[in-house]
This record gives sequence, C-alpha cells and structure tokens, in this order.
Amino acid sequence: MCAGDSGCVFFSGTETQDYLDNPDNMMLYDVNTIANYDSSIIPFLNAEIGSEFEKREDGHFYLVI
Repeated sequence: MCAGDSGCVFFSGTETQDYLDNPDNMMLYDVNTIANYDSSIIPFLNAEIGSEFEKREDGHFYLVI
C-alpha cells in the first residue's frame, strides 16, 4: 500500500472484464468520500489485509471466502 492508501477497492458487481481492463474507468477517491455515500462500509475499514466483502441485495455485507 502507498502512504495514505486505504487499500479499499469498490466495485458495483456489474463490471465486465473489458471495463475493468481499461484504466480510464478507474478513479481514486478518499475512502472518507465513499463512506459519506455509504456509511455501512465503516465497520469494515479496519479489516485484515486481503479481506473481501460483498454487499448483497439485502444490504448486509458478507465475507467472501
């Protein structure tokens, strides 16, 4: 991780591989900006490095194993 890098990556879940392969489709945001849009991520911000979570349609996060 870079200094100041939260290491968090957020996807909608509908991206195609072609979309993800295009760096023009990626943006950097302060994690606080994302948390202001969706505060439900806050409890997961200190999760162990490498953790993956998925927010399901019911609005709850689940650990991806």
